[in-house]
Amino acid sequence: MSKISNTLIAFLSGAAIGAGAALLYAPESGEETRRKLSKEAEKARDKAKEQWDEASVSTRKMLSELEEKLNQALSSASSKADDLIASTQKKLDKLKEQREHLQKEGKEKVKDAGKKVKKKAEQAEKKVDKNKTA
Repeated sequence: MSKISNTLIAFLSGAAIGAGAALLYAPESGEETRRKLSKEAEKARDKAKEQWDEASVSTRKMLSELEEKLNQALSSASSKADDLIASTQKKLDKLKEQREHLQKEGKEKVKDAGKKVKKKAEQAEKKVDKNKTA
């Protein structure tokens, strides 16, 4: 946008300088010079309007492209976030299954260890009883 602004300023400055030079060196009458200046001013105005319109169209186009890119980036980020959430949920579910399996396995080992301790205690009790009777 600054490139267009600089071009517009340069153009208008050139037009003003040209108009001033035309007044100083004009061989025509005042009325003829005013008519020419009016015509040149109208051309300068039309050129400035044309450049303004081009800048407006260009700006709208850039904004539209930027909006489209932003929407694509947001859509992509949203999709990636959804994928990440799904992946994390799968990992969490797998960890829950592993925990449940380990808990079940741990309970079984504790039960087995309890049975072994009870069996050893019974054996020890029998030895004690046997030693008492002997």
